[in-house]
Amino acid sequence: MPIVQSPFIVQIKSSFLRSPVNQSPLVIGIRADLAAEPEPDNDANFGQQWELSVVSAGTYTFKSRLISQPGCLKVADTTSPSSFASTVLGSCSSPRAKWSLQFRGGPGDLLVNTSGTGHALSPSQCLLGACEHRVTVVPEAFISNYTAMIGWSFDYL
Repeated sequence: MPIVQSPFIVQIKSSFLRSPVNQSPLVIGIRADLAAEPEPDNDANFGQQWELSVVSAGTYTFKSRLISQPGCLKVADTTSPSSFASTVLGSCSSPRAKWSLQFRGGPGDLLVNTSGTGHALSPSQCLLGACEHRVTVVPEAFISNYTAMIGWSFDYL
């Protein structure tokens, strides 16, 4: 169901990643270096709080409550449509900071970038060894391969 009013303060929760301590869903938080990463749930942590705003019908931005500029979760301007990449924080007016919710038939929904790249928001994809623990984007061509891992839901605070 589309969100029609805004803004809301939310946590963005993974439907796949769980805390090793208590098995609760991990949420997207902001590290000191301004990278977005999945981390254990803490409602009081401003780094895990996002202002969800409706841009247009079915299109949203997620602005960090921890920092004001650059503030919105986005696909980096240098990320090509066929690339896996870490998310960045940037201008909320950028087309790459706009996301749509797409029902996927499992727990959580896909958050798909509406800028034309077709990337979906995802936990880190570590296929061949160690990688950074960051929130990434998966190219549209690979979404079906990762669909079990890339569902998200919101906790309204």
